[in-house]
Amino acid sequence: MEHVTPPILTAVRELRWQLLSGKATKNAAQEYLTTHNDGFSRKIRELLLLREQNTLESRPKPFHNPYHVAFWDLLQRGLDGHPIVEPLSGLETEIERAAELDMEAHIATLPFKALLPLMFFQFPAFLLLLVVPLLRDLKL
Repeated sequence: MEHVTPPILTAVRELRWQLLSGKATKNAAQEYLTTHNDGFSRKIRELLLLREQNTLESRPKPFHNPYHVAFWDLLQRGLDGHPIVEPLSGLETEIERAAELDMEAHIATLPFKALLPLMFFQFPAFLLLLVVPLLRDLKL
């Protein structure tokens, strides 16, 4: 059960921890990006590069997930010099709650998914055990 934490939650936690340890937002973001190489961190790396080149405004909205958008907005505010530790803590709480709800919804579907092998493999076998003797008795 490794890598269960969504990448956005990992990013928020690591950025917040780095900021609480006294690092600047740019250094904290660079530290996160050097230690992670998933799809979300690659997108953040690309957007930060575009931001440094001042070509970010010409691009369409980078994210569709509201949590990703909120993280990117907070990261930009932090890079502009605003304090973001408190909003990051709130975002972390919201993402944790959303992840728990997603996990609970997934867990709720597991009993049905566990019945599928029973329905497709065992039930027809039991049906054959019942029907074949009846058919044999009818032929006599």
